[in-house]
Amino acid sequence: MGAYIAYELYYKLKNSQTEAPEHLFLSGINPPMLRKSIKISHLDNDTFLEQVVELGGIPSDLLKHKDVLNFFLPILRNDFRIVEEYKYEYKSKKIDCGLTIILGSDDKLTQNYNNIWREMAEKEVEFYELKGNHFFLHNHTELLKDIIYKNLMFEDENKK
Repeated sequence: MGAYIAYELYYKLKNSQTEAPEHLFLSGINPPMLRKSIKISHLDNDTFLEQVVELGGIPSDLLKHKDVLNFFLPILRNDFRIVEEYKYEYKSKKIDCGLTIILGSDDKLTQNYNNIWREMAEKEVEFYELKGNHFFLHNHTELLKDIIYKNLMFEDENKK
């Protein structure tokens, strides 16, 4: 969900009087017009949780704590509902800042669409595939920090 929000926010900022972003980092996302849609937000609680666990989004330890799970279940369900209801609108302008796409090697929701991302961007696009499922970010914080740093330093060097 965060990647779609960042993608749309990029265009909102570009179309406003605000300074445009210098770099856009998107993870766990297909190009918005090719997003893989799963419809699970309407499922009963047990089936919904099974689907989220299959995606790797809930640590197995948390499943033992029903009170905590019941507190977060409506929030998690609404996150999925928002993504399910997202409607892509064609953008006539390409992304004209640095773009980095990061995917999980075992993510069931994403596929390798490198050529399409390249067509959507004015500048070169950096791609990374990290080991893990859709929630791979949790296991690679140091590597992600290095990727972000490398790309932002590259942007700074190109400005000079």
